Amino acid sequence: MKGVLTLGRPHVSEHTPCSVHAALTAALDVFHPQAQEKGVLLERDFRAHRDRVLGDSEQLEAAFLNLLLNSLDAVGTVGRIRVTSESTSADHGAAGRITIRVSDGGPGIPPESRDRIFRPFFSTKRDGSGFGLPLALRTVEEHRGRLYLDESPSALGGATFTVELPLLPEGAE
Repeated sequence: MKGVLTLGRPHVSEHTPCSVHAALTAALDVFHPQAQEKGVLLERDFRAHRDRVLGDSEQLEAAFLNLLLNSLDAVGTVGRIRVTSESTSADHGAAGRITIRVSDGGPGIPPESRDRIFRPFFSTKRDGSGFGLPLALRTVEEHRGRLYLDESPSALGGATFTVELPLLPEGAE
């Protein structure tokens, strides 16, 4: 029920300079015991040399946690989940962006479900509420970013969700 209420009301948050890697690490710290309990191997490769965005670190942490929990449901037991980051610079003095990918070794998203996965109440999981991905999408969009399902299977064989967020310009803090 909390998901319905959260999606249904306007959300106001304080956006300040924050570290995407810190939000990811906090989400991974919460997530790790659940992955470990299921025997799921968690791989982390943060290559972004810059990770500062204008945002709400708690909201970003919650969005990343939703993506991780979806991946955990997909892989079941004794699977793999990989979380990566990279940053790109933009031309002409723009700040660039940070890209975060959450990939899993699950079965992937069926083609007939791909256009509905970000809709509230839609879930491919038996006991899913259908709020995790819509809430993550809303958070990322409120941070002037994009969240999408990659078209091709991940290197692990399952799905990859990609988050792109605009970086703060260097020295803008």
